[in-house]
Amino acid sequence: MVNTDLHLIISGFGGKMGKCIRTLLEGTPTHIYDAHHCADDLLQPWVWMDFSNSNAFAWIIENVRIKKCPLVMGTTGLSKAQMHQLVQLSKRQTVVYDSNFSVGANILKKLVHQAGIELKDFSVTIFEAHHGTKKDQPSGTAKSLQQILLSDRRKQIPILSLRGGGIRSEHSVIFSGMDEILSLKHEVLDRKVFAQGALYAVEWIIRKKPSHGLFNMQDVLEA
Repeated sequence: MVNTDLHLIISGFGGKMGKCIRTLLEGTPTHIYDAHHCADDLLQPWVWMDFSNSNAFAWIIENVRIKKCPLVMGTTGLSKAQMHQLVQLSKRQTVVYDSNFSVGANILKKLVHQAGIELKDFSVTIFEAHHGTKKDQPSGTAKSLQQILLSDRRKQIPILSLRGGGIRSEHSVIFSGMDEILSLKHEVLDRKVFAQGALYAVEWIIRKKPSHGLFNMQDVLEA
C-alpha cells in the first residue's frame, strides 16, 4: 500500500471508486485532492488517478498534460479516438491504463491466453455481469479477454452480458469441447480490489519512475 509523502489527484473523487481509494489511504501520509479543486502548484511527487467516465476524458487528458504528471486510469468505455489520445499522451508522460485493476482478473487473462493456445479445437464463449448502472456493455475486461483469444484464433468470440442489481463484477470464459468443458471465472466480492490494484500501479510508478510509456496492470504485476 502507498506509504509515501505522495500528492494524489483523483477525478471521480466522490464516486464509488474515489471513496474506496480514499478509505484505503486513511492513516497514510498521502495527500489526496479532488481533481476539480486542486491547485496548480502541488509539490512532487504526485500522480493523477481517474475512475470517472468517458465524458470527462478530454478535460482529464488536457490537465494531466499541463501538470506533466503520471496518470493511472481505469475508466472504461473509451472510444478508439480517445484511446489514440491516450497513446499520444504516453509518448511524453507515464500512463497506466487498464479496464480492470484487480489482481485476480489479470491472472484470469494469463490463464485464458494459455487455455486459448492449448484448446484450439474448443469453442469459446465469454460471459460478463455487472450492476445495473454500469454504462458500457460489454465490459472493457470482456473486450480484453476477447482480444487475447483473437490473437490465437481467427474466429470471432461471442460475449454475453448481464446488467442487474448490485453485481460488482463477474467474468467467465467457457471453453466447450465435444466431451468436456473448461470454465475460468473471476468474481469480485468487494470493489476495493480495484482500488488496491490501482494503488499498486501508483507504487509501481513511484518505484520504477518511468519518464513515459503506456503500461497496463500486467506490466505492474510482472514487476
